[in-house]
Amino acid sequence: MKSALQRSWLSHPKNNKQIKGAWEKFLSGEEYSSSAGLRPTIDASWRRCLVNRVDPGRHQAQFLIDENALEALRQRHTRLISASAPFMIQSSSYLAETGTVMILADPDGTILDVEGDPRLREQIARIQLIPGASWSESASGTNAIGTALTLGQPIQVHGSEHFCEGIQKWSCSAAVIRDPLSASIIGVLDISGFSCAYNQYSLPLVAMTAERIENRLAEQEKAQQFRLLEASLPRLASGDGVLVFDRQGNLLKANEKAAGALSAWNIPLPVETHGRLPGATMAPAPQLDKLPEALLANRIEPIFSGGTLLGYVLSLPLAASRAAHGSATILELARPSRAEQPFELRETLLSTMLDQSNSLVSLKDLAGRYEFVNRRFEEIFGVKAQDVLGRTDSEIFSPELAQRLRRHDIDAFGKMGSSESIDEINIDGRSMRLAVVRFPILDSRGAIKSLCTQANEISRSAPGRGTALTTESTSPAASEGVMITDAQGRIVTVNAAFSQITGYGIDEVTGKSPAVLKSGLHSTEFYARMWRCLLEQGRWQGEIQNRRKNGETFPEWLTIYAIKGHDGAVQNFIAIFGDNSAVSASRQHAEFLRTHELLTGLPNRALLSERLQACVDEAGAPANQLAVMLIGLDRFRDINDALGRELGDQLLIQVAERLRRCMCDAHTIASQGGDEFAVLLRGATAEEIRHCAANILDYLAAPFHLGNKDIFVTTSIGISHFPADTDSAAGLLKNAEMAMHAAKKAGRNGYQFFAQEMNARLDERMSLETGLRNAIEHDRFRIVYQPQDDLVTGTLVGAEALIRWSDQSLGEVSPARFIPVAEEAGLIIEIGEIVFAKVLAQIALWRRQGLALPRISINVAAQQMRAPCFVEHLCELLANYGVPPEAICIELTEGTLMADLDKTSQMLTSITEHGISVSIDDFGTGYSSLSYLSRLPIQELKVDQSFVRTIAEEAGNRSITTAIIDMAHALGMTVLAEGIETGAQLQILKDKHCEIGQGYYFHRPLSTEAFEKLLTAGSVRRAPSEMQDASGLICQLIR
Repeated sequence: MKSALQRSWLSHPKNNKQIKGAWEKFLSGEEYSSSAGLRPTIDASWRRCLVNRVDPGRHQAQFLIDENALEALRQRHTRLISASAPFMIQSSSYLAETGTVMILADPDGTILDVEGDPRLREQIARIQLIPGASWSESASGTNAIGTALTLGQPIQVHGSEHFCEGIQKWSCSAAVIRDPLSASIIGVLDISGFSCAYNQYSLPLVAMTAERIENRLAEQEKAQQFRLLEASLPRLASGDGVLVFDRQGNLLKANEKAAGALSAWNIPLPVETHGRLPGATMAPAPQLDKLPEALLANRIEPIFSGGTLLGYVLSLPLAASRAAHGSATILELARPSRAEQPFELRETLLSTMLDQSNSLVSLKDLAGRYEFVNRRFEEIFGVKAQDVLGRTDSEIFSPELAQRLRRHDIDAFGKMGSSESIDEINIDGRSMRLAVVRFPILDSRGAIKSLCTQANEISRSAPGRGTALTTESTSPAASEGVMITDAQGRIVTVNAAFSQITGYGIDEVTGKSPAVLKSGLHSTEFYARMWRCLLEQGRWQGEIQNRRKNGETFPEWLTIYAIKGHDGAVQNFIAIFGDNSAVSASRQHAEFLRTHELLTGLPNRALLSERLQACVDEAGAPANQLAVMLIGLDRFRDINDALGRELGDQLLIQVAERLRRCMCDAHTIASQGGDEFAVLLRGATAEEIRHCAANILDYLAAPFHLGNKDIFVTTSIGISHFPADTDSAAGLLKNAEMAMHAAKKAGRNGYQFFAQEMNARLDERMSLETGLRNAIEHDRFRIVYQPQDDLVTGTLVGAEALIRWSDQSLGEVSPARFIPVAEEAGLIIEIGEIVFAKVLAQIALWRRQGLALPRISINVAAQQMRAPCFVEHLCELLANYGVPPEAICIELTEGTLMADLDKTSQMLTSITEHGISVSIDDFGTGYSSLSYLSRLPIQELKVDQSFVRTIAEEAGNRSITTAIIDMAHALGMTVLAEGIETGAQLQILKDKHCEIGQGYYFHRPLSTEAFEKLLTAGSVRRAPSEMQDASGLICQLIR
C-alpha cells in the first residue's frame, strides 16, 4: 500500500474530485472505473497532485498542490518536447506509412507527444489514466518503455495480444533520453505498431532519434552555458572569488580566488572546471545546495535571459572560514597598485610600436568596447581609430559579423588562454581571410582586464613563408583537405587530409593541374561559371563531384580563394574541401523518403504531383499526349483482413514490381497510398493507352504467391487525358479517380476513360454525402416496418426494419441511392447505430405497452459488423434498452459473410449463443458455397426478390428458387421470400414449401404508427422457436 500511495500523477484540476473519489474507493477495497476521463493536459493548468496524508480508518486521502514542483515539471516537459518535436515530425511520414506511432513519454510514463498512424494516435488519445497508472504499465505492447527505462538502453519487444477483432501481432522499440549534464534519464521514446514487417528499421530509428534529441539538448545546454558565461564575465573578472553554477546547480566555472576557497574547504574541483566549461568525461561537479553554509551565506545571484533562468553566480568577497577544521582562507581584496592600473595606450612609445606592426592588433574591455586599434586595423577594415574607440563590434560591423566576433571573444575569455581561429571577413563587398589569435590580458591578481586580438590577412603573407602559413591557417579541421596552386593553376602543395580523401600523395600531384580530380560529371559551362565567380569575387563555394585515385566519384563541399599580392594580381589559389559523401547520402536518403513511398519504393503522391505539374506547365504540349491512369486493386480490404496486414503489404510490393516490369522507363509509376497506384504517360496516343491498360490488367491477373497461398487480384483502372478532359494537374488526378470508381461500379477488372457525365454523378454523390451528414447531425432518419407473414397460416410472424430519409432539398431519397454513398463515405456505422437505437427504443416502448411483438429484423452492413467488439456492443445495446435477444434478427448479405469466413463463423456463433437469430439477406445475388454455409450458424435464408419477381414467368428463376429452398431446408434453415407481389408468386412459393414471405401482396412498408395499429388489431405473434417447429413439421409432411 505504501508504494502505491507514494505514486504521483498529472491531472487537470477539473479531475481532482474524480481522482479523490477513485482513491477513496481504492483505499476501501471497492472496485473503481477509469471512465472518469482523466488525461494528461499539457498546459498552464497542470497540477502536481501528491497524496499527503492517508487516514486508513476513515479511508480518506488529503491532496496538496505543490506549485514549485508544478513549474519545475512543466519546464522539464517543455524542454523535452521542444527538443524532440523536429525529429518526431521528420519521422511522421515513415510512421504513417508503416502503421506505427512514435511516443514521447517522461520517466513516469506520462505521454508528452505522439506522431504517426492516425488510427493508433486516436487509440492512444482514448487511454484514460487512473491514479497510479501510466502508459508504460497499462497499454498493451508498450512493455518496451518500462524495459528501456529499467535497462537504460534501446530495446525491442514484440508478441501478440487478443483484441476484440482477434489476435494481433505487435512490435515495440524504445530508447531512453538522457540529460546531457547529469546523464540521468529524462524521457523515453517508443515506436509501436501492430505490424512486424518493419522490426529491422524501428529499433535503429528510435535509437538514432533518441541520440539526436540528446545532441539537440546538449546544443541547447551549451548555448545556455555560453550565455551564462557571457553574462558572468564582469563578475569573474572583478577580482572577487566567483563560482558560476548552471540552472541545475552544477559548478560550471570558478576563478582563481574561488578555486582557492574551495580547496581550503577540501571541496575538489572537477578537472578543467577552472577556466573551461566542464566536459562529459569530467568528474562530477560540486552541487550548489551541497556547499557549506558559510559559503552559501555569501551573495547568490540568479542569472536570467529573456525570462529563462540560465544559472547562478555565487560571489565570495568576504573571508570564508571553516571552524570545524580550524583553518581559514582570506580572500584579500587589495587596492590595485599603480602598476596594475589599466594600460595607458595613448603613450607615444607603445602606440608607435604597435602601429608599425604588419599584424592587425586591437584591445577590448570586458564589455567588448575597443580600447585600442593599430594602423593595420584601420587599413584592413577601412575605419579610423577615433570612430572605433569606445564602441563595440555591433556598432561598427554588420549584425552577423559582430555576433561572430563576439562569440570568438567569449571563447577566448572562457579558455583563459590563447584562442586561434580562421575568420572570413566581408567588408564592403571585399572578402578577406584572417588568421587570428586572441588572448586575455590579466592583472597581477589574475583578473581579466582586456582582450588582445592579433590577426594576419592570409593573402598578405610573406612570399618566403606564405605557403607554410597558408596551409596551416586554412585547415581548421583535420578532416578538411587543402590544396594550394600557383597563379597558373599548378599544384604547389597539399595537406595530409587531401591525400586521405583523394588517394593521391603530395608527390603524385605536385606540379600538376587540379584536373586530375575531374569526374567528368560537370559541363564546361559549370567550370566557366566557377572561374568567372572566382576571378570576379575572389571566392567560389559549392558542392562538386570529383574523382578519387581509384576511379570512385564522390561529392565534396569545396571553397576556393584567390590570393592576391600587393599589386592586386593573383598569386595563389587555395582550395579547401571536405568529403561530403555522408552528408550527400543523408540528403539523398531524406529526399527519397520525402518523395517515395517506403513500402514499395515507388514515387509518392507528392512527387507524382510535381512531375505532373511540370508536364502540364510545358509549353506546346500536343492534345491528348499526356494521360494519367489511376489503378485500384479490387476488394483489397477483404484480402488484407483475410490474410493479415503483413501479407497485404507483400501483395502491394509484388504489384509495384509487376507494374515496373510492364511499363517503360519514360512513364512515371507512383503509389497513391493504400491499394491505389498511378501511371503518368507522356506522348501516348489513345490506342497506346488502351493497350497499356490492357497490358496492366493481364500482368496483374496472374496469381500472386503469398505465404503458402496463391491469391488472384482484379484491378480497376481510370484514365484521364490532358488537355482534352481538364487543363490542370489536379483535374487530371480527380478525373482519373472518378473514372476508376466508374470502372469498379461497372463490374471491376476493367478500365474506363473519363467522361464529362461522371462530373454530374460526382456532384450528386457530394450532395448526397453532405445531406447524409446533416441528417445524422439533425436526426432526420425514420424507420418503417415491412411485415413478414406465415405463408401457410397468414399470420404475422415478423417485420423488417427499413431506414428512410427525406431531405429538404433532395426530397425522398431511396436507400438504394444513399446506402452505397454512406458506405463509401464511412458513414454507414453511424447510420447503423441510429437504426439500432431507434428500433430498440421502439421495441422497448411496445413491450411496455403490452403489445404482442413478432421478431424484428435489422440489416447490418459489412463495415458495421467488422467494427471492433461488435457483438459486445450489440449485447450492451439490448441490455440498455431492456430488449431480449430473441426479439431481433440480424440480416447480413452474402458478401459480408464470405469476406473472412473463420472470423465470421466465430462472430455468428457468439451472436447465436446470446440468443439472437441470423438471416442471410438477398441470397442468390452474391458468391456462396454450400460447404461454407453448412459451417455457419444461420437460422434463416431470404430469397432475393429478383428471383421472386419472375418466378411465375421464367422457368430458370423458378428452378433456382426451388434449389435455394431445398438447400436451405437440407441445412435446417427457414426460408423467407422477398418481393411477393402477386397471388401466382405466392402459390408457387407455397407449393415449394417456402415458410415466410414479405412484399406488396401482403403489406407495403408501414410507418411506426401504422405498424402499431396492425399489432393492436390482434395479429398473432409467432416466436422463432415456434417457426422452427413448424419448419420441421413441414419437412416431415414432405417426406
